[in-house]
Amino acid sequence: MFKFVRSCSVFTAIVCFFAVASAHAQSPAVDRELSRTDLTFSVPFEMTGTTSGQVVNSQTVSTAAGFLATLRYTRSPLLGAEMNYKKTRFTQNYTYTPYPYNKTNQLGVEANVVEISWGYVAHTPSTYYGFKPFGGVGLGTVEFKPTPNGGEGLLRQFRAEYYWNIGADYTILNSHFGARAQMRQLFYIAPDFGQSYLTSGAHTSTYEPSVGFFARF
Repeated sequence: MFKFVRSCSVFTAIVCFFAVASAHAQSPAVDRELSRTDLTFSVPFEMTGTTSGQVVNSQTVSTAAGFLATLRYTRSPLLGAEMNYKKTRFTQNYTYTPYPYNKTNQLGVEANVVEISWGYVAHTPSTYYGFKPFGGVGLGTVEFKPTPNGGEGLLRQFRAEYYWNIGADYTILNSHFGARAQMRQLFYIAPDFGQSYLTSGAHTSTYEPSVGFFARF
């Protein structure tokens, strides 16, 4: 179900974006709406905290770089919305002691991670030295899909997530192209891939500083 919703959301966003773009020269109203819409491609650097639970002594996550695409619509400085699609790959490292045994085991699970999320965004009314700050909050879903070779044969898992972000845009070429730097923090329950011996039940978070470029039509 989550996969179907995720696929439909991405497909709908892409279709709508290019459908509107194709009508760019045909309607002043479309022109105005396009000037409020931007598409950003960024590279986030992901750092996730360590968690623990009753069975899991520690769960650490390797740092990784990923890919983040954001479609944003800004109606006014205080009224904006965005949709995010992010993909990355990192390894969940578990140290656990299964009951009733007293032996500590270690396991690393490499997984592809895909995020689909929606959020509210607000911008400052003015720019400061060419930078236009923004901040937002949102929610969505994260899919953890073990890789064929490093996933230990485990099943994929979905987790609900919510996030905040702050950052700034800097226009480079007139009003249609620029750079974006931001910090995001995602919150979700640490994945266990449906295995009781990997379950901590703990909430964790991922920090994502990122830089990228946006295009506005």
